[in-house]
Amino acid sequence: FVIIPTIFMKLILNTSLVSLFQDVFEFKRLGVLFTITSLISLYLVKLDATVEYAVVALGEEFLFRHLIFILLMRSFNNKESILIGSLLFALIMHLNGNLFINLLTKFPFSIILYYLTNKYRLQDAVIVHWLHNVLVYKFS
Repeated sequence: FVIIPTIFMKLILNTSLVSLFQDVFEFKRLGVLFTITSLISLYLVKLDATVEYAVVALGEEFLFRHLIFILLMRSFNNKESILIGSLLFALIMHLNGNLFINLLTKFPFSIILYYLTNKYRLQDAVIVHWLHNVLVYKFS
C-alpha cells in the first residue's frame, strides 16, 4: 500500500519521491503515540497481531489519507475530497464485507481519520486505525 502507489504518484504528479514524504508525520508526537499504542496493543494481543495491525494501519492511512487525498485535492475541494476518499475507503478497501455495514461503519470512521490527519498529520490517523483494528480483533 505504500511503495507502488508512491511510485505511481511520483509519475502522475511529476514530482520527487522526497516531496511525497514531506510533512506527513510530526515525529515527536509519532514517537510518543507509537510507544503508548505498542504497549496497549502488546497487552491486548500478541506480537504478531500488533505488528500486523500497525503495518496495515500505516499502509492504508498513507494510501488513503495522504496519496489518494493529494490526487482528489487536484480536482475537488477539501470537503468533497474527504467524502470521496471515505467512500473509496469504505467500498474498495473492504470489498469482502457487507456493503451496507461498510457504509454504515467504515465511511464515518474514514471521515474521522481524515479529520485527524488534517488536524494533527498522519500519525494520529494511523494510531487510531491501529487501535481500532486491535480492539476489533480482541473483542470479536
